[in-house]
Amino acid sequence: MAQINIKVDDQLKKDATRIFNDMGLDLTTGIKIYLKRVQQDQKIPFEIKGKDDVDQLAQQYHDGDPSVVNKINRLLLAIAGGNTDSSASIGGKVSEVVKNKSARDKGAQGIGPSMLKNIYNDSQK
Repeated sequence: MAQINIKVDDQLKKDATRIFNDMGLDLTTGIKIYLKRVQQDQKIPFEIKGKDDVDQLAQQYHDGDPSVVNKINRLLLAIAGGNTDSSASIGGKVSEVVKNKSARDKGAQGIGPSMLKNIYNDSQK
């Protein structure tokens, strides 16, 4: 059997141990349950958000910060997997929106937050 050694903050260990004990588990069993769930689902079993980071990035994008706009646009085009003409993918839709917006507004730098939201919502259908 493999052994894993991790370093965590003393308070985190204390709190996690107490919580697991309240559920009738020891810390090792609680961590094993977590790892089994990751293995089973092939992902972290909860959503990770950095709200402050996301809000700051969204504000910089909205303000038109060129470095942020360019990075996000490159990321979105990379999501398309190089096939920027495919409207079946999010990246393809982004490319389509960027082309349409550029045709309407020659001064545009990428796409705005409301367009991103619409693209995301369309991709979830």
